[in-house]
Amino acid sequence: MKRPELVRNGAGGKIKVVIDCPEEIPCNPCAEACRKGALVIEGDMSKRPSCRDELCDGCGSCIAACPVSCIILVEEKGEETLLTMGYDRLPRPRKGQEVRLLDREGREMGKGAVARARRAARDKYLLLLTIKAPTQIALEVRNIRVDDRIGTGSLLELGEEEIEESAGLVCRCEEIDESRLLEVMAAGVRHHANLRRMSRAGLGLCQGRMCGELVLDRLAEETGSEPDELGLPRARTPIRPISLGELAGFGGGSHGGS
Repeated sequence: MKRPELVRNGAGGKIKVVIDCPEEIPCNPCAEACRKGALVIEGDMSKRPSCRDELCDGCGSCIAACPVSCIILVEEKGEETLLTMGYDRLPRPRKGQEVRLLDREGREMGKGAVARARRAARDKYLLLLTIKAPTQIALEVRNIRVDDRIGTGSLLELGEEEIEESAGLVCRCEEIDESRLLEVMAAGVRHHANLRRMSRAGLGLCQGRMCGELVLDRLAEETGSEPDELGLPRARTPIRPISLGELAGFGGGSHGGS
């Protein structure tokens, strides 16, 4: 991946929106949320988005909209750089707390500090963290580690004095949290496919690509079964959303996948 460079944007600041989508899936909330039209998806909705730097004003609306928190706003401030990212894990970071900076592969790159922590306006489960990071590594940072571990799939909610823990968010596309899974399992559901249908976890835009294993692991833990014994729900065609014209064989573009 080519290393992005900080540029002067339309608002006169030296910023860069770094987009690092893990997969090509039909997903466009970030482009829909951008009021300046800076974030675009060329052609097929399954393509990865790109940013027109000259139009970006650094509002961060795309960060809150991304269902998998793969967008980071990088802003240079003198000798330090600020990184704003979505965060929905535990343990909870607080303003002034030291954190470890990680690259795309989860390797530690250095240390930073929390400059700001606030709840996203459109998603009460998502925290928007602004991290102070060394400028020389800022563009390579993709995540943080707090207290020597990374939380998995937990919600963060900002209270008046501090960030408070809540139920674990499992499916970001459908906004299904752990309490909904437990509710369905308490009704006697023990089959993964039925759990998926009744809770709707995994039925969103990504079609379970991001949350499928989380749902499976939670069911295995609750039932005392091994994940391999429960299996994953069978995928049904079309794997990716297509138009009725394409389904009827009238063409209209390639969406990839199989």
